Amino acid sequence: MPQNHYELVALIPAPPTAVYAVLADYRHGHAQIVPKQYIRQLAVESVVREQGP
Repeated sequence: MPQNHYELVALIPAPPTAVYAVLADYRHGHAQIVPKQYIRQLAVESVVREQGP
């Protein structure tokens, strides 16, 4: 099965914890920001959590 790799960098005017909460919620959060037609199979390769200052 062919695989595609996509990356995006953007400044989001929200606290990091709020952004992470949406991205970490693969059941509901991703569905709100990425249309289902573009996600047939989602595989998370790694998760990095950084501590703030």
